[in-house]
Amino acid sequence: MSTGALTGDDWLLHACREGDKAAFVTLVRRHHPALVALARCWPGDAHEAQHEVRGAWMTLLSAAPAAGQAGAPAAVPAGATSVRARVAREVTRAATRRTNVLLQAPDEPIVDPDRFFPRVNELWPDEWADPPRPWGPIAARRLSRADMPRLLVRRTRELGVARAAALTLRDIHAWSVLECAAALDLPEPQLRSLLGAAREGLRAALEAEIDNR
Repeated sequence: MSTGALTGDDWLLHACREGDKAAFVTLVRRHHPALVALARCWPGDAHEAQHEVRGAWMTLLSAAPAAGQAGAPAAVPAGATSVRARVAREVTRAATRRTNVLLQAPDEPIVDPDRFFPRVNELWPDEWADPPRPWGPIAARRLSRADMPRLLVRRTRELGVARAAALTLRDIHAWSVLECAAALDLPEPQLRSLLGAAREGLRAALEAEIDNR
């Protein structure tokens, strides 16, 4: 692929490799917060997360041409070749090496299984038996806007690394499912399963938070 065919982040990445510092600043400002949030899903502090993200950027800048060009890594899935997904994949690998925590969903359910009808139920298989309650004005009174960002971060991390990473990229930073799967080195069906469990778990955690205030 010629450089003339590059657009968006891929064009910026090419410019970075040509020594354009302004292009690098633009890329970092655009994607660095999501990448740091991803790194913070693993055990460790903010310094370690920043270090892993910086290393991931450097790895990408020194790597083969961007996906879709000659020499691109064959392991990058088609449709998930964005620059940010490739940097995030490096963050995932670095954090996994540092902590030895793999992206595997815990065996135990994150939501009380009694909240759902069993799969053999004739009318409502796998549906809510005890559905989420509408929050309405009660939640607004008990959870202030100032508290919400910190509360969401804390409760998301409590879901476990795999679920927190999936939820952080997909729901908090609005990455596509394909990008999330590529960033986390996971098959798309497993990524979707993690997202479902993470959303249920976060909802349950926020319900408990509201009830306890």
